[in-house]
Amino acid sequence: GRAWLSLDLSYNDFDSYLIQTVRAKFPGLSHDVGNKEITLNGTICATTERVIRRRIFRNPVEEIKVSETGLCTFKTYIYRKEVTLDDGFDIEREKRFILEIRSI
Repeated sequence: GRAWLSLDLSYNDFDSYLIQTVRAKFPGLSHDVGNKEITLNGTICATTERVIRRRIFRNPVEEIKVSETGLCTFKTYIYRKEVTLDDGFDIEREKRFILEIRSI
């Protein structure tokens, strides 16, 4: 099944503070629904279980609770890189932030 990493990115400047959650696919990361495990190339990174979350004034909702095993560690790198954008009419070069994720 599908599995991804959820990353919380925070932006802090003089005027405001913003936190944004981004989902990223990672090669080799998968969810084995039958065994209730999230694995990375055969290593069990987390276990999963279905839970019912009760809510006031609304119907309960089913969620998947993820518990890390501590066997998988990821390192993130953020850097600026000049990229070329080609929309078919114009070619532009601009600097963008690049997020790189590596497993350790």
